[in-house]
Amino acid sequence: MPDTKRPARRDLRNHHGPAKEERGHGPHLVRNLLVGASVTVLTLGLLLKATWAPDSWRLLTTIRLDAVGAALGLIAVTWAIGGLRAWLMTRSLGYPIPYSAALRATLVGAMVSGLTPFTGGGGAAEALVLSQAGIPYAKALATVNAAGVLNQSVLLVASLALAFSPVPLPGLPVVRAILRWILVVYALGLLGVVAALLQLDWLAGPVERLLGRLERVMPAWAARLRAARTRSRHFLLSTADAFRTVVAGRPAVMAVVGAGFLVYYLLIFLVAPILANNLGGRIHAGVLVAAQFPLFLVGGVLPTPGASGGIEAGMAAIAAPYLPRAAVGIFVSVWRLLTFYPSLMAGAVAAAVSVHRSAVAAVPEAVSSEEPPGGPARTGASSLREPV
Repeated sequence: MPDTKRPARRDLRNHHGPAKEERGHGPHLVRNLLVGASVTVLTLGLLLKATWAPDSWRLLTTIRLDAVGAALGLIAVTWAIGGLRAWLMTRSLGYPIPYSAALRATLVGAMVSGLTPFTGGGGAAEALVLSQAGIPYAKALATVNAAGVLNQSVLLVASLALAFSPVPLPGLPVVRAILRWILVVYALGLLGVVAALLQLDWLAGPVERLLGRLERVMPAWAARLRAARTRSRHFLLSTADAFRTVVAGRPAVMAVVGAGFLVYYLLIFLVAPILANNLGGRIHAGVLVAAQFPLFLVGGVLPTPGASGGIEAGMAAIAAPYLPRAAVGIFVSVWRLLTFYPSLMAGAVAAAVSVHRSAVAAVPEAVSSEEPPGGPARTGASSLREPV
């Protein structure tokens, strides 16, 4: 009689993996949330103190509820676009996952990006949730990396077009000159990252040789190192192959996703002109939207969680010349509240759902591992083995 107990236990570990990792990151995310919120509160507090005037209360009451609702509606549409992006890219690799799983993954990824320095953890978190839907983690990570390259490319191209165009930008001319050099360096760095991702499988040989040497030096760990050598080689080869397939072999998908990212950012950036119009701003909506492309691009390399502090200061510098002084602090505070924190809350809900689904999915495997040799009982036990 075949032994089904050991495979069931192995599957149980696979089911618990994403949930355990998400729970393990919980304290770090809470700490980063507190750090980011503290920096934001400090920055906005100083900004409000510097710009507050007797007329500020009146200006605050001019922000209409329908404008706030429109802003939140735009943010909700960006969530849907993010889900469509993940859904389309995973299908291009042959994994037709449900849209709900893709949406959940992008929400969790956006939340973790907003809670980690340099937005560094969002990709891994998104790939982790996608793997719960049945996609091998290496391939899920490859689609997320491809999406990240497109994301940065859209921001970079739009920023370069703005920096080298005659469109007036807030600030001194030297700011535009500095921005141009920053963008050129950023473009070279992005090209280097893309080249490295395309040749990621080159690392398989050196990593395998390194682990092989460690295996000979530490014989007590030989079994684990041997398993790690096999897993690392498979991971690197699979990730590189999937990344090349998406980037080079699916040009139509890349074009659609790139256009989706452009729409995604335009919708987020439209929140600022909606608020500025309510506060008596005298800036053209197109200029205010365009100026946010380099702001978000540079914000992605700030070391604080969610670019807290820097992005609020940057938006204040952009909007200050075109708003009443008494409205600047209010504008930046409400803008940050509407464009950032709703996505954190949506991501927290999506993460809770992912952890719950992972725990529920583990129950059938736990039951099957304890089945008697004769198989499951007839009194409804088989229903526990159905996929959740």
